Amino acid sequence: MASAPYTPFFVPEQILATSNQHSQPQSELLQLPNEILVTIVEKVEIPHYLVVLGLTCKRMAAFLRDRKNYLPPWRGYQDKEGLYRLLVQSRQFKPKRLSRSGRFLAWFLKSDVPLQPYIPRTFRLCRACFVYLPRSTAYWLEKGFASYVDRFGTRSGFLGDDDGYGVVLCPACDEHKYREISNQSDFNSLSRAEREDMGRGFCPELERRLLKP
Repeated sequence: MASAPYTPFFVPEQILATSNQHSQPQSELLQLPNEILVTIVEKVEIPHYLVVLGLTCKRMAAFLRDRKNYLPPWRGYQDKEGLYRLLVQSRQFKPKRLSRSGRFLAWFLKSDVPLQPYIPRTFRLCRACFVYLPRSTAYWLEKGFASYVDRFGTRSGFLGDDDGYGVVLCPACDEHKYREISNQSDFNSLSRAEREDMGRGFCPELERRLLKP
């Protein structure tokens, strides 16, 4: 059994409480006894796979919510990064062209159709504050970041029209000169005091946003 549950769960309680959970007889997975589903959950040791599994339907989200103690512990950057890549998988890609994590999820859900992205590519993950923010020039101009737009335009930086996986900072973090986190070892090398000390150039929300799903 996992050493720690998810805290908090990733689907808001008000959504689950106010929506019907249909039986979905066409889903072979949901017809399995709860004991077998728990065994499957225990065997899937990568937390961000289970986050996406919980987002497939409200019944699965409620099932995982009620069995938090069976979920593997969140591991920080590597799961935030993995979750991001799964959530932005493009609908135009076929499963065989997805990343390894995307192919696993397609196989796990027995899906023969491209995965529907939860986060559109009009948003991007800032690698300093770890918030999904719009890549729209108009949005950042309205927020008062004309100098950033003038410096980068829409060809590079956070607003650049690429695959969205690059290590870039949003205009706000760029202005504050916050340091980006580029990989798991980079995050692990920081002490808790360093991550919480704004004087060292890290976003004050870094600790909370990376260590909770």
